Amino acid sequence: MNMNKVEDEVELLLEDGELRKVERLLKQLLVVDPNCLTAHFHLARVYRRTKEYKQALYHARRTLKLSPRESNAFLNLGLIYECMGRDNLAASYYKRELSRNPSSPETLWNIGRLYYRKHRWLQASKRLRRCFETGFSFKVDDTVSKLGFCYYKLHDQRAYLNVYTSFVQMFPNESWAIANLGCALLQAKDYRGAMLRLSRAKQLGIKNGVDVELAQAKKMLLKKPDTK
Repeated sequence: MNMNKVEDEVELLLEDGELRKVERLLKQLLVVDPNCLTAHFHLARVYRRTKEYKQALYHARRTLKLSPRESNAFLNLGLIYECMGRDNLAASYYKRELSRNPSSPETLWNIGRLYYRKHRWLQASKRLRRCFETGFSFKVDDTVSKLGFCYYKLHDQRAYLNVYTSFVQMFPNESWAIANLGCALLQAKDYRGAMLRLSRAKQLGIKNGVDVELAQAKKMLLKKPDTK
């Protein structure tokens, strides 16, 4: 059987939420070959999503036993333990995955979110920033939002401006991000930059009004013209 085709079929079924179909397919593989790495790896994913954690752990550990250096095997275990509420174990497995592949965007995203939930702003910001820099597109707006909040809590204005500037360059019509950047520029006393971003956010129909901040930026420009 062509395992590449099986992998593709599994991914499509998982995207469609057809978990039991995936389960049946993978169990058929195990009947033919009880040591089928593909089956054990993906069954761990299936059972994590169905909250059958005992079975998920069995297949995740079996994956590692069959292939100790299997990519994303530690990530699988980390995700299962996080779903079980065992965050310390989850973090340890995420770190083990990163020790093998420091640029794994999925692992960086998950451990960054875990640290964010724990209010460990510095640790979260380091992982989420690296995730953003890899170009990981899954929920990138949420990544940037969380990353910006980390920098806010860390009082790191420069890093906040940097990440939002990069995001807006990538997605020039994201009104919420443009508004956040405009407000940050206002705080940084870049009144012209703030006025331009806040005006743009308003044009794009930002739901949460920016009228107060925009008026303030214009007032400060009249009071002390921006020479930038």
